[in-house]
Amino acid sequence: MDSVNLKEFVYTGTLKELRKDDFAIPVEIYPQSYFLKSNVTNLSQAMAMISGIQANLDGAIDGANDIEINGQEGIYTLITIDGLPISGGNNNVYGLEGISMAIIDRIEVIKGPASTVYGSDAVAGVVNVITKSSERTPKFFGNLRYSSYNELNAEVGFNIKAQKANGIITANLYQMGSHWDKDRDGYTDIPLTTRGSLFTKWTFRNKYKKLSSIYGRYIYEDRMGGQLAYSRRWFGSDSVYGERVRTSRFEVFGNFLLPVKKENVSLQISYTDHAQNAWYGYNPFNNHERNGRLQFLYDNKVGGISEMMVGAMYKLYWYKDNISDVDSASGATHPLINHFAAVFIQDMIHLNPQNEILAGIRYEYNSLYKGNAICPRFDYKWSSVPKLDFVRFGLGSGFRTPNVFSDDRYAFTNNKEIIISGDIKTELSYGAHLSYERKINAKGNFNVEANGFFNTIINKIEVDIHSRPDAVIYSNDGSLNFSTGVNVNVDMNFRFPLSAHIGMTGMLNRDLSQDAGGQYVYSNVINAPAYTANYVLTYAFKKPGVSIDWTGLINSPMYLNTVYGDDRAERSPWYCLMNLQVTKTFKFGLDIYAGGSNLLNFRPANLILRGNDPFNKYVTDLDNNPHNYRFDASYIYAPNQGIKGYIGLRWHIE
Repeated sequence: MDSVNLKEFVYTGTLKELRKDDFAIPVEIYPQSYFLKSNVTNLSQAMAMISGIQANLDGAIDGANDIEINGQEGIYTLITIDGLPISGGNNNVYGLEGISMAIIDRIEVIKGPASTVYGSDAVAGVVNVITKSSERTPKFFGNLRYSSYNELNAEVGFNIKAQKANGIITANLYQMGSHWDKDRDGYTDIPLTTRGSLFTKWTFRNKYKKLSSIYGRYIYEDRMGGQLAYSRRWFGSDSVYGERVRTSRFEVFGNFLLPVKKENVSLQISYTDHAQNAWYGYNPFNNHERNGRLQFLYDNKVGGISEMMVGAMYKLYWYKDNISDVDSASGATHPLINHFAAVFIQDMIHLNPQNEILAGIRYEYNSLYKGNAICPRFDYKWSSVPKLDFVRFGLGSGFRTPNVFSDDRYAFTNNKEIIISGDIKTELSYGAHLSYERKINAKGNFNVEANGFFNTIINKIEVDIHSRPDAVIYSNDGSLNFSTGVNVNVDMNFRFPLSAHIGMTGMLNRDLSQDAGGQYVYSNVINAPAYTANYVLTYAFKKPGVSIDWTGLINSPMYLNTVYGDDRAERSPWYCLMNLQVTKTFKFGLDIYAGGSNLLNFRPANLILRGNDPFNKYVTDLDNNPHNYRFDASYIYAPNQGIKGYIGLRWHIE
């Protein structure tokens, strides 16, 4: 087994490779091999294997999801690829499943505010996907998987050697084409989905042997869920309810180390284009989002003990849909345009072999919300002389500019009016952490790391679904959130062929808002379990080349999205998603694997409220609906799939 901590180098937090032991911020590192021990095909599914991260489902109809860190909503998690941000808006809701495991070398996670380097959206933390290196990738690699739910996932990749550049090309196809309704509520359990993606990455070295890279990625997805009879003929009708989302996304990113002999100067560019055409019942929602980003970095050693990084960034955000800012005379919609400009500095000071300080500050301005964000951070690390004990302490900050789509989506998917109460302000966050890490070499290699955290969000956007049953009211005057708790990760590699990773998180997460009298009132945070645990145990039989992987996720009860007078449970039950996989490895680069997911056959219940009246035609029928319930499909807290078997093969040629 590749231990989680065998990967010694991190990129996240410094925008350059650095030994994990030498970095003041605690970073969790998960190689691709860690996720291959379970039925994982994309980034969203992979996140469920990391303690403290909730791969949360936002809707029972279209299967939209997000990634929550330490109980804070997915809009506060920044997703990056090779250090360059890709999340925000549409991609936070529908794009994460399009990042296939075929392109991933490892995943690095920082929990806590990290906007000093990364800017907007790094409020709860950063998930950085490090893509495969063309210099270390096999000539050919592929993965084919089929499940008992009639899911097909196929990946293939090639390594291309050119005279002055090395490249990889990968393709991924996922298809779920069967109608499943095992809970017999008349709605598909899993949206019908066809998704394809292409990825290419090229690296080259300049005359001073400095490595630069450029990559492009394209994703097309068509997903559709709803009542079993729902099909194209019912788009826009009020007879059969369904949700259909078609997505087309293109990305191009570049990280260029300039040909300067004695200085480290780089230029980073990125452009994303995300278009969606959707139907939510009879409501069309078509939107288009573009992001362009240019960043200049200077990074060099100063005085022998200091590693200083100075950066300047400009970003253009362009967004347009069919319902926002409509001209009453012409009916045309006006695009939303936001300009961002930022400067930042971060200095890593090695006081001596045992003590290190990391300090930095960022100033960022955006034109749309007239927002001025100042984000400082300070971190300190102490390590013992043999580098077996590490203590890290830090203070960080973050911010997030509101986004039309991700903040309003709940209203679109539940046929409700959108009301924005007052001016929406930039959200700010502040956090602190204290961690201890211990490496133990006794009858094996062991690593224990405990991290205590406290994060708070000021001007948090509140979503009020109770004041008016036909509307969703958004505001962030006097609202805040706090999350505090402990993450613990234990890695064990015994001298006999058994290895294990266990991650545990305990936390308290609450929203605070002001009532009519100006007093702060506590409220529960939706889909934020107080206790979670993840485990991966592997036993390898070396002679026959067979390994057995037992993986699982345990969640404590969490508050759910109930409505006033709801007769469904306010909180979910305890549940465990347990998986088992057996892999046979052959000498010529072929692996054959088979397994089962969710062996305990756990499934959430009562997901849809008023499923018999999805268009709310009979809300006022007091004989059959005495509580005036309206259709709602947001009561979901676990994948709506029971026990599932799968079989697959992986093959690579060096």
